[in-house]
Amino acid sequence: MTLITLGALTNLAVALEREPNLPRHLNSFVMMAGAYRSPGNTAPTSEWNVAVDPEAMDRVLNGWAAHPDAPRPIALGLDVTERAKMTPDHLARLHAAAGNAPGSPVLHFIDDALRFYMEFHSRYDGFYGAFIHDPLAVASAVDPALVRSEALAVEVELGGKWTTGETVTDWRRVWDRPPNLDVVVEARIERFFDLFVGRIAALVENERGDSLRTTSRA
Repeated sequence: MTLITLGALTNLAVALEREPNLPRHLNSFVMMAGAYRSPGNTAPTSEWNVAVDPEAMDRVLNGWAAHPDAPRPIALGLDVTERAKMTPDHLARLHAAAGNAPGSPVLHFIDDALRFYMEFHSRYDGFYGAFIHDPLAVASAVDPALVRSEALAVEVELGGKWTTGETVTDWRRVWDRPPNLDVVVEARIERFFDLFVGRIAALVENERGDSLRTTSRA
């Protein structure tokens, strides 16, 4: 079984308290968390999913490290997920692949959700688009070949005046400690968008088929 987390790790930390052997029951664990080679998005050096509960991230890393026979967690940080920048061109491609289906609830939901983020980034970051962090993390769990990672030692800053929640990463291996996290350093973004567009188009096709079957029964 694969575990995927897309938010703060609070619930997982609680689960580890109740079942410390949880890591041994999983085949893999992918988390969307941290800023390893980029600025943060909550504070200068911290990413939101870690910053809101850094103690939980710390407990999760320690919980997995207690089971060296279990697969190391795989982390997608901001420097990777922000490469999945969806633009209006991607959206037009998605609509075309889905047959430009008018009235599709799936396409309506995607258009509506992305509009908020595209307008936000246009206002604050100077581009009209949206980072689709979560789908990239999920896609990497479905198809591990989408990403390349490095095994590294990572600690979470818990008491810094300005840096609480920072994922401190030993890129130069100066700590001389065993790695506790596989940090994703590269993603095949175009391949990801191919998969994303294909999956959504398939959802719209299934939606259309369900609608036709309902109409025929009526």
